[in-house]
Amino acid sequence: MTQVEMLEQTVEQLSPDELAALRSWFIEIETDSEAGKLDRLAQSAIDDHGTGKGKTIEPPGSADRAVLCT
Repeated sequence: MTQVEMLEQTVEQLSPDELAALRSWFIEIETDSEAGKLDRLAQSAIDDHGTGKGKTIEPPGSADRAVLCT
């Protein structure tokens, strides 16, 4: 089972209150993003990757790749 499938399964098991809290959290992230509140963090990650501070990682059991900036 992939991590996405496990996440889907976990979300399906949330209570209505937990699901509402998760939905609120996603709305907050979207609102912050639209307001530019995440721009500094995004630019920092882009800068780190551009200077070689990031590294490519491959999640276990997946062909997908992601960049982790430390």
